[in-house]
Amino acid sequence: MIIILVFIVVAIIGTIISFGLSPFSKGEWDVPLRSSAERRVGGVAEKTQISINNQTLEVYIANTELDRMQGLSDVVFEEFDADGMLFEFEDQAERYFWMKDMMFALDIVWIVNDQIVKIETAIDPLNDQGNITNMDSQPYAVDKVLELPAGGVDKYQVEVGQRIFK
Repeated sequence: MIIILVFIVVAIIGTIISFGLSPFSKGEWDVPLRSSAERRVGGVAEKTQISINNQTLEVYIANTELDRMQGLSDVVFEEFDADGMLFEFEDQAERYFWMKDMMFALDIVWIVNDQIVKIETAIDPLNDQGNITNMDSQPYAVDKVLELPAGGVDKYQVEVGQRIFK
């Protein structure tokens, strides 16, 4: 009986793969291999420069779902070699972020059409109850989010109403 069940499962899996019905067969789960140095920065390899308040910042770009999910999780602050990370989205919507596996506090800058609409500073990875901190863009539907290490908003004198340029 067990042999027949195993045979049926193997036959079903073989059929799925041979007909290209698996997400793997369509390349949907293909993730390019990256060096260990790139993995230290959330797996994101692409950097760019942005300008805020007449200052230039070098930031990592998180513009794929995988990069946005990873964000700055597991990044060691002392090895972080940029000023921040810019999350880019294709549309404007309420965004929800959490600080799972974060190793340092952040300032979060919420952006709509390249204009800063909301700022949160010195957000610790864990809240007062010891749970992972969650943040959201409410009441704004945003298309970009900038994460800076805590103190970055003050360091670069970032304020609501300012524009960012890429």
